[in-house]
Amino acid sequence: MAGKSKNRRGRYKKLISEAVYTLIQGFKTVFQMHGAVCKYHPSCSNYAREAVRELPLHVAVIKIIWRLLRCNPFSRGGFDPVKK
Repeated sequence: MAGKSKNRRGRYKKLISEAVYTLIQGFKTVFQMHGAVCKYHPSCSNYAREAVRELPLHVAVIKIIWRLLRCNPFSRGGFDPVKK
């Protein structure tokens, strides 16, 4: 019975991750119409994809939100990889 629950959680995590990827891709598509304006490397969308792929989902979402909050005209930007 425990294996069935674990399998269900794995499928749920995959479904949520795919939904987050879709949102990221939509965000990227909309903002690419304005040209490449990201001051960070990797770009915010690439950062988000990498965070979702490499970190637990709840940690990835927190890091993505923090990154987006820092992306403003007053920040200097620069190299900001996903920290594990």
